[in-house]
Amino acid sequence: MAKKHTTLAGTFKTTTIVALVLLATVIIIIQSLIYNHFFQTQAALTRSDYIALQKEMIQREVIRVVGLIDEQRSHTVEQTREEVRNRTREAYSVANHIFQKHNNDKPLAEIQEMIVDALRPIRYGTEDLGYYFMTRLDGLEILFADRPQFEGTNMLDLQDSRGRFIIREMIDIARNAGEGFYEYPWSRPNSRGKNHQKISYLKYFPPLDCFIGTGLYYEDIEHQITNKLLSAIAKIRFGNDGYIFINTLDGNALVSSGKRLSGENKLWEEFNEDPEKMRAIFDQEYRAALKPEGDFIYYSFNKPSAPDLNFPKASFIYGLPELNWLVGAGVYLDEVEKNITLLEKGIFKNRITSIISSIILTIGISGLLILLFNFLSRNINRDLKSIVAAFDKVAREDQKISREEIHYTELAQIAESANAVLRDKISVMETLKRNEARFRELTELLPEAVYEADSHLLITYANQRAHELFGYDENDIKAGLQIKSLIVPEDLPRAAKSIRQIMAGEAHGRSEYNCLRKDGSSFPALFHSVVMRSDDQMIGMCGIIVDLTERKKAEDEILRLRKLESIGVLAGGIAHDFNNLLAGLFGNIEMAKRHLNSESGAYRYIVSACKAMERATSLTKQLLTFAKGGDPIREALSLAELIDETARFCLRGSNVRLQLQIAPDLWMVDADKGQLSQVISNLVINAKQAMPEGGKISINAENFSQKNTNWVRLLVQDQGEGIEPELLDKIFDPYFTTKTEGSGLGLATCYSIISKHKGQIMVDSVPGLGTTFTMLLPTVTAEIPPSTPPELAGNASQQKLKILILDDEEMIRQMLGSMLEEMGHSVTHAERGHEAIQFYADALNDARYDIVITDLTLPGDIGGLETAKAIQALDKESRIIVSSGYANDPIMSHYAEYGFIARVVKPYSFAELEQTLRKCLD
Repeated sequence: MAKKHTTLAGTFKTTTIVALVLLATVIIIIQSLIYNHFFQTQAALTRSDYIALQKEMIQREVIRVVGLIDEQRSHTVEQTREEVRNRTREAYSVANHIFQKHNNDKPLAEIQEMIVDALRPIRYGTEDLGYYFMTRLDGLEILFADRPQFEGTNMLDLQDSRGRFIIREMIDIARNAGEGFYEYPWSRPNSRGKNHQKISYLKYFPPLDCFIGTGLYYEDIEHQITNKLLSAIAKIRFGNDGYIFINTLDGNALVSSGKRLSGENKLWEEFNEDPEKMRAIFDQEYRAALKPEGDFIYYSFNKPSAPDLNFPKASFIYGLPELNWLVGAGVYLDEVEKNITLLEKGIFKNRITSIISSIILTIGISGLLILLFNFLSRNINRDLKSIVAAFDKVAREDQKISREEIHYTELAQIAESANAVLRDKISVMETLKRNEARFRELTELLPEAVYEADSHLLITYANQRAHELFGYDENDIKAGLQIKSLIVPEDLPRAAKSIRQIMAGEAHGRSEYNCLRKDGSSFPALFHSVVMRSDDQMIGMCGIIVDLTERKKAEDEILRLRKLESIGVLAGGIAHDFNNLLAGLFGNIEMAKRHLNSESGAYRYIVSACKAMERATSLTKQLLTFAKGGDPIREALSLAELIDETARFCLRGSNVRLQLQIAPDLWMVDADKGQLSQVISNLVINAKQAMPEGGKISINAENFSQKNTNWVRLLVQDQGEGIEPELLDKIFDPYFTTKTEGSGLGLATCYSIISKHKGQIMVDSVPGLGTTFTMLLPTVTAEIPPSTPPELAGNASQQKLKILILDDEEMIRQMLGSMLEEMGHSVTHAERGHEAIQFYADALNDARYDIVITDLTLPGDIGGLETAKAIQALDKESRIIVSSGYANDPIMSHYAEYGFIARVVKPYSFAELEQTLRKCLD
């Protein structure tokens, strides 16, 4: 059966009437909400004002009663202070009378015993809790009437609940003022806790070098006025039958409902109609009483006029912790509800009148609209039929609608809009064709391989990069090339599973496989694939293939770098520990050498051992440079001997001849001896490896000036096969090498060292004729006197010094101490930083140390830098030398910036140590 359609005019008429009805309904609902909101606002305002006035009243009454209580308590304090002062002076008179009476005929110990016997039994105050005590100024208890077991005990360490030393403070009062008051929290007989406030008065009794005192608890005197005060508070009234209530913080009821209660029963026992409810109310009262300014609580409670009903009530609570009281007053909050009920009735009447008016207005407007629509519908239906026929023609023939056939302006505008849609449709189709061609061109230019495949995984399209990467052409694709043909057989099962999951929507389209080229070679690649769909049906796959060959190489290189970093850390630790060992060995060998005659048979062996130790020292410095690459430790250095020793050492046992040309007046350079030795060694070894059949290495060193700057120019030249021109720019790159074996770090290390010396290194090579490396090193900017020869340095310093040594290695301490004692100095040893600081602090009171020599690294303790800072804080004139096996540590490179006056690098010789001390004194 065909669907029955309604006319546009009829639908518009029905819709308008329904809309009017809905509008009237909405207006009625909005009016109801407005009236309800107005009522709620007015009710809340009325209720808020009433509650605020009632709360202000009860808070004011409670604060007034608290002020009355405080006034009464202040009288209690004065009465208590007067009582203990009078009692103490009475006891003092008794003691003084006994002493004056028997001073000439009895020993002092017997007089003391008579005074104690006279004062011990005296009791006074509430429950006879007042008693006397006597304590010597050295803290020994003579009389403690309440606790005789403490007599004869030194009480200097006695503390109250707040941690104060009671007896010590009492002794200060007796010694400085002679007599006075002392307040403190203390335990009270027959009461719990140690926070009962007590006041004592004590007076110094010179004959026995002691003080006599007594004390009372404030609460004992307060108890005397409590009953009278509570009875007066019970009679207070305010407002409509308002009253004050008082409970203890333990829950005992003292005053309630205008009555003075015994205080022996809990609040929920006095009002036992609903004990659990009373307990809950008291919990609120207790929490409010703990707040410094008090607080309001809210709950429901019955009225005497209606004992079976609960009404909302508010109370203000104020705590008096010193009395263990809480004071409160309450007021019922339901009286305001009567006024709110009258307000609600008036608003409801106005709301009903407004709703009736809205309904009548809606009915009238609907009737008028029905008459109007009946008049207009005849003309509208005629024009709509005309425009529908025109639209049908546009849809069938893509022909524009003629506006001349349309009579009404609105319908003519609809026709114009239809014509615009038709134009847009034609434009979109043309744009789609152009975009398809453009994107196809862009795909061909992409640097990654792009492919499309049908539902059977046959490749239907591949861009130019895909052809280049895999080696297939268009004919191979037309012949039926499958995706599986691009993947090595080993990865095919995993690829097939991944493709099934992608097509099923169970996995993302990102997978990595080893791919297979047409020529049989393989390479790693990453597939990014998505499913192509049409009308929610899978029609194939498309994606991008990324060649991972270079990325894999980079990952391998990063792994290699991390391994080298690990080796560097290990090398640094080994070099540091080895330097400590060398320091002990070197020092002890030197000390042995100093005690041997040069004619002795063992002397020449000791000299050879010293040279071997120097080479070992150079080796550890090279190891540290590789491990840490730190700043060079510069010194005025002559290159002639360094070049000769290093080059000959590297060429020992080889078939390469060395030719040296060193200027006799060669300037000194500002450089690190160990690091320059490593540079020369690397260049000589590279030159030797470039001439496997033998040859000559020439090293020239000469003075050179350029742009008002003085340099030492050093040339290292070989006769090897040379370097290809295209490789010259890469030879200083880390890990670049043309050798089958080697790390590629040698020339990179040379470049780093020369740069850190603010110098320059350049290379020039001709294939087949050899290679020349040219270095420019900055010279010393100021003239530095030559070092004292080792054989003359032993007696260079005649001043006898007091020296403190800090080192965690016992062998280093012994060796360094032996050297310094050989020089005639006084030596103190410290193993830990804190120990050295204490030694220095102690020496400040007698004769301070002239020099401190500290190791930089102290495992398990504060280091040498922290120790130096602590000593400098004790003595701004202190002179501290830093020593370490980490020669490339920044502190060693820039020691002056850290407050040290000199440095000495492990291992060091006797002469180096003495020269460093002489520089410190200068």
